Amino acid sequence: MIPSKKNNPDFLGAGGFAYVFRGKDVLKNIPVVLKVPRIFDEESKSELEKRESIKESIKQIEAESRVLAEISFPGVVSYIDYFREGGQHFLVEEYADGRNLNSYLATKGKEGTKFSEEEVIRISLNLLFSVNYLHLHEIFHRDLNPGNIVLTKKIPKIIDFGTSKHLASKVSASFFTHSDRIGVPCYHPPELDSEDKIKASSTYDTYSIGALMCSMITGKFLDNDEMRGKYGVEFITRKYLEAEVKPLCNPKIFDIIVKATNLRPSERFKSAFHFIADFLSLSGEYIVTDQGYICRLDQDHKFQIYSHKDITASIFGDYMIHDNIITITERGKDERSRIGTIEHDARAEGYVV
Repeated sequence: MIPSKKNNPDFLGAGGFAYVFRGKDVLKNIPVVLKVPRIFDEESKSELEKRESIKESIKQIEAESRVLAEISFPGVVSYIDYFREGGQHFLVEEYADGRNLNSYLATKGKEGTKFSEEEVIRISLNLLFSVNYLHLHEIFHRDLNPGNIVLTKKIPKIIDFGTSKHLASKVSASFFTHSDRIGVPCYHPPELDSEDKIKASSTYDTYSIGALMCSMITGKFLDNDEMRGKYGVEFITRKYLEAEVKPLCNPKIFDIIVKATNLRPSERFKSAFHFIADFLSLSGEYIVTDQGYICRLDQDHKFQIYSHKDITASIFGDYMIHDNIITITERGKDERSRIGTIEHDARAEGYVV
């Protein structure tokens, strides 16, 4: 039986495929989120259309449960359970205690305020660590918009994986077709609006992070109607960035956003890892090599190297790294030789080590 939505304080909202309620795990005594399939635009549908709609909703919820069941990361909402009861399907997830970014933007819009530069960097870096983790597991979220980012007290969490794509699930998933074009306009890259078959790419989600940065810097939700009225298109353009984003942020952050939202996918960040590296380089202490390593000189002038698999999460603005850090002063000759090669690669690319 589906819980009642009317006058129900535990009803959190409705997405394209599910009603969302706050519930409670009585065994663990913790709040949870309960998702049940819904019929979108039910009033206008025939009985046949309703049956097809509910089938699609169940399919989406099952897909979300499979994705979440395979992963565990601080910045991603956690899977708890999936079950059927009384002919109904239920997905149980972690309750992310906080407000979504959309809510914050609405408040800041009324107040005429914006996120600080420090907040933009901290939130964006945390999201990128989460996206990097997802991409390592061949998962593309594909709907990173302000409604799907919850700002908890500790860390921003990514929610709603109903439209995510898991490349490991089937061969055809390595491409996006026109029927896959989902997400909120202005927060997904413009090439996805074409009729062409497009190879799945990490730039889908990293573009969205760039768009989210625009929202946080301007304090506004990116509205496609407003964008079309001002700039003639429903996606981020250099003209928009120059007029509305550049005056509000420092040049280095602006350059990062320009690269993330470039109209040419080949000119964007190669991965979330490279996006992270550019953020870290703002401090002047980090470098990145084309071989896929982030290098850092710590306070003791020890040269440390991280691969993209070493990066975990950023909490309270601190960068958490796995223990397998390679440090020149703490390893033997074999390790020194390996590091020396990477150090040489970094020098060859024009970085100071």
